Amino acid sequence: MTGRSFWRLVATNRVAGAFVSVFVLLGVVGALLGPALLGAAFTAGIRYQVTTTTTAAQRDLTAQTVGSPATGASADPAASGLSPEVDAVWGKQNDALTTLRWQMPAELRDATAAPVATVSMDPVPVLHPEGAVWPENSLTIGADPRYADRIELDAGTLPGAYGSGGVVEVVLATAAAQSVGWTVGEVRTLDFADGTTSDVRLSGTFSPLDPGDPYWVHQSTLLRASIVALPKETISYIEGYADPASWPALSELHSTARTAVWFGVRTAALTTASAPSIESEARAFVSKPHSLGPDTGQGQYALTASFTTKVPAALEAGEQRNAVTAQLVAMVLVGPAAVLLAIFIVITALWWRRRAPTWSLLTARGASPPQVAAVTALEALVYALPAAVVGWVLCATLGGLQPGVADGAVTLGVAVVVPVLFGAAAVARTAAAARPATRLAAVGRPLVELACLVFVAAAILLLVQKGAGGAASPSLDLLPTAAPVLIALAACLAALRLFSLALDAIARRLAGTRSTTGFLGAAQAARDARLAVAPLIAIGVSLSIVVFAAGVLATVQSGIHRQAAAEAGSSLTVYSLTFTEPEMASIASIDGVQASAPVLTDTSGVANVGSGRVPVDIIVVDSAQVRAVQQGFVAPTPLPPQAPASTASGPVPVIASGSAAAALKANDFTIRGQPVTVVGVQPDLSPLTTEQSWILVDTSYASTITGPTTSISRGLFRFGDGGPSAAQVDEARDRADSFATVVVPAEIEQTLGANPTTLALTAALLTAGGLSLLFSLVTIVMALALTAADRARLRLPLRALGVTRRQQRALRLWEIIPITVAAVVAGVAAGVASTLLVTATVDLDPFTGGGGQPPPVIPVAAIVAAAAGFLLASIVAATVSIASTTRRPPDQTKGTP
Repeated sequence: MTGRSFWRLVATNRVAGAFVSVFVLLGVVGALLGPALLGAAFTAGIRYQVTTTTTAAQRDLTAQTVGSPATGASADPAASGLSPEVDAVWGKQNDALTTLRWQMPAELRDATAAPVATVSMDPVPVLHPEGAVWPENSLTIGADPRYADRIELDAGTLPGAYGSGGVVEVVLATAAAQSVGWTVGEVRTLDFADGTTSDVRLSGTFSPLDPGDPYWVHQSTLLRASIVALPKETISYIEGYADPASWPALSELHSTARTAVWFGVRTAALTTASAPSIESEARAFVSKPHSLGPDTGQGQYALTASFTTKVPAALEAGEQRNAVTAQLVAMVLVGPAAVLLAIFIVITALWWRRRAPTWSLLTARGASPPQVAAVTALEALVYALPAAVVGWVLCATLGGLQPGVADGAVTLGVAVVVPVLFGAAAVARTAAAARPATRLAAVGRPLVELACLVFVAAAILLLVQKGAGGAASPSLDLLPTAAPVLIALAACLAALRLFSLALDAIARRLAGTRSTTGFLGAAQAARDARLAVAPLIAIGVSLSIVVFAAGVLATVQSGIHRQAAAEAGSSLTVYSLTFTEPEMASIASIDGVQASAPVLTDTSGVANVGSGRVPVDIIVVDSAQVRAVQQGFVAPTPLPPQAPASTASGPVPVIASGSAAAALKANDFTIRGQPVTVVGVQPDLSPLTTEQSWILVDTSYASTITGPTTSISRGLFRFGDGGPSAAQVDEARDRADSFATVVVPAEIEQTLGANPTTLALTAALLTAGGLSLLFSLVTIVMALALTAADRARLRLPLRALGVTRRQQRALRLWEIIPITVAAVVAGVAAGVASTLLVTATVDLDPFTGGGGQPPPVIPVAAIVAAAAGFLLASIVAATVSIASTTRRPPDQTKGTP
């Protein structure tokens, strides 16, 4: 073949060539851009998981211990960033903590910030003389070597140096000073437990320089007064800064000192690649105690403490969410890939039909099968290579892909593999056309169907086994990942069998009737059933993926909705360290509030188990009031029993959190001498508290086990069925104190649903559905193009038999509608089956925020709409395709050079 003949050959096959170009373009874009986008979403998801499920104080590496750090100057005072007088006291500890950070493993060190250290005394009551106008208060004196860099003075000056026996100077946050009525320059007296006193002057008031700095999450008690309402009095606890250079003298005051150290976690340094290493390194770091300062050898010894952080748990949850997302994305994208494979098969069939005369001529002139394959591959390469280059350029420009050797190799690989497959298909089809039918060919279809059923059974078995064993480590095993597509393929093969039998039955039934159109249509559709394989499978698989995607999305969204309600605990929940009864009553009086219930907390509870003592928070509720608040609620909170009307006797029944039950290791124990029994265990996460180790008791029993420090910690409020409006939420925030948190289920649901991996999953499911529909329509158009010549040959004989144009149009509908209906039924059945299988075996708990596996949801309305859309789109596409191919007679010689 000459070069001129070859280019003529290429020019005569532009339609099939265009399909090859699109096929390659999609392949390159998907191979290059898909993993990059998914990787970016996974990294964003890791960071989002850490920032939304932990506060700065929870995720930072934090240690607290009793005692003051050893003092002394740093090795290089000029490099410490501290003033000379402060470095002389805090420099050695700063060096020790800096060294500790540099001893961390590399990835953990890169993810942490410079160390922060503070020290503070236990609260000391402030004398309250008779007639004093300020409220009862206790003061915590603290010191931070870098505090002056974090605040701006609103009034007064920074504290001066303290000498033994002198007046202690402190600065307070403006809001804290105002809450206890302390004015700048005023002197008050501390009353220590041993009977000694010390005067304290307020030297100034301040506001945080950067209120968003995570430092203030650790030091939140500096910014506001903590109010504890006791039965006979209310005490305000405040904390202020003293001169850090004076700490050696201040530490001689008669109060216990406590040191706090933390390394801030830089969430921007967390990536999908580094998360596993940081998780394991952080677990190892917190598993053993570390020195918080040097041993000076002068009677001062290094403090040691173990660090805590919730980052490993958050990273593990983020990694699990990413793994499940990858598994689900792979499951849905296998669908469009399978339809693309069907398109490839139809393209090769169309290509073969157009090129059969050419291949036969080349073979007759002595060309060998490899030579025929080479010509075919080279022809396909003419269309594939430019498309691959265009795809690479699109990814580099629009997708922000950084060009690399690997990307170029993928692009070239896709551009070469497709032509090679075309060449191989050309040889196979030519050989098959020349080979007479054999017995093996007759049993080929049953063997394929049997193999498909075996693969479906194996995929389901593997998914069930993985689900039974837990989905903590979802994998991308090929067979389980392809389960939805295999189920759809099995359903389509079954539908094809029934489709052929049904058409034969219809044709036999109409044979003796006057319905010529019906008989001819059914007979022709039954005769051409083998040509319906590709369209039926394309429509069935595509629709099944759409139904499966809709089911997974509905299930995830239902789980998120339920978890948001469980976390909130009511239509509107308010909690604060300073929550008071008047505040509770004020919010309860908002128009639209139908019921309210206070939640009280006693943080001083101690359970006596045998010879051991276990600290535990005691949560007190009126179960009847909480039930009224949660009436009709989607996720009501399990509540403890109430005491009978008569005098209660016997042990106090409580519900315990999982952590409390694990620590207690017994169902029966005593608190304040009163026997207590655990009647239920619930997860640590509760809408009634932010702590993990707690017991829940009804108010009718509470007085026997709670202490005098029990106070309101939060309030639950019920609005109408639609929940509070935005205006009502704003009004609740206005009426709550400035440090209160107001929670509504809608906001929690929005936070859970806004995780980048959830958004990526949603985008992948919608993209897979759209591509499936598009690819199925392309398959229909191309499959009908294969039968265009047969339709053209039948047109004249049908006219000679008196078949009108209207009847011919009806015959065309017989060619379309039965296939489409069978495919739609198979697709819906397979999609529903896949949804039930996957939601029962793949762990969706990471998407719902730890609320457990959500029950499967079958969105009937969405399925009906998708089925109707596929049916209508398929019929329209097929009708347009048939109409366009019957306007002109086929050119049987086209494509022969």
